[in-house]
Amino acid sequence: MRPTEIKLALDVAFGVRLPVMMWGSPGIGKSEVVAQVAASRGRTVRDIRLALLDPTDLRGIPFYNPEKNTAEWAIASILPQDPDSTDVIFLDEINAAPPVIQAAAYQLVLDRRIGEYVLPDQVDIIAAGNREGDKAVTFKMPTPLLNRFIHLDFEVKFDDWYDWAVQNKVHEHVVGYLNHQKGKLNQFDPKSKSRGFPTPRSWVFVSRILAGGHGTSSVLRGLIAGAVGEGAAIEFTTYREIYLTLPDPADVLSGKVKTMRDKDNLSACYAMITSLSYELQAEFEKKQRSKAWLDMAAIYFDFIHDNFRPEFCVMGVRDCLKNMKLPMIQAPNWKSFAKDYTKLVMAA
Repeated sequence: MRPTEIKLALDVAFGVRLPVMMWGSPGIGKSEVVAQVAASRGRTVRDIRLALLDPTDLRGIPFYNPEKNTAEWAIASILPQDPDSTDVIFLDEINAAPPVIQAAAYQLVLDRRIGEYVLPDQVDIIAAGNREGDKAVTFKMPTPLLNRFIHLDFEVKFDDWYDWAVQNKVHEHVVGYLNHQKGKLNQFDPKSKSRGFPTPRSWVFVSRILAGGHGTSSVLRGLIAGAVGEGAAIEFTTYREIYLTLPDPADVLSGKVKTMRDKDNLSACYAMITSLSYELQAEFEKKQRSKAWLDMAAIYFDFIHDNFRPEFCVMGVRDCLKNMKLPMIQAPNWKSFAKDYTKLVMAA
């Protein structure tokens, strides 16, 4: 299932208090989806890594009650104590835990209790793990535990990641490059000897490296290769070299630059459209709906109409309207632009 479908499935599972197990290769965004779904409901995620625990860390430890002359169990502090809690318990990398630790989760997952401890009624349980063939540390999950979950296979889809990346301001170079080379988003190969490889997570690392931006070109290249592997790093840095030859997007939106020379270079087109959208968003955050910003939006429409093929125009305006939530339709030339592109933008 693609991430958007996983989110809907989790909403359904939350409504009927059924535990869900997500399966997928490393770095594809399983944890992020859980965080997004919880945040959309105003709920807190309790990330519990069973692989780091002893059985007593989940079950609690026994102590002697002298008043009752009995042995009782101290409740584990990692579990919610408030009976009105709406927390989401996230058992990430559950199958990286040895079987004896997984067994400690049996009762919690299905019966919603461990010994005398009872899970609050509004708490939900989600688990995630890598598949056995993913070159990750995994233990075979025992069938009694497997049968306690609804199992969902997590599939990476570029469109879902792209929408998330634009909304979360992943670096424009990363977004532009992957928009051009969609297949490079996730290239995990368990047979590869490379220690770095492209995944949604490692591309976010690249975004953060570029945002830091204080190293020499050779240092940046080494860091990027360490995140996504040598092959992807070479292609990405080549893309960035093309990007750096393009007009400054600020000069375009101010009206200083009206034409683009490399109109037939696909890498250049993806880079320019992405950088213009990001620049327009940055200016909106400073100027909001001022006349100055609306004038920039008008220049943006004229520039992309005069310099790009329809598919690039659609991509840019879709990002501004859908992902960045910019009030593009208030620009003075929106109606004339919309005559040619509205249907295409809405269809996208």
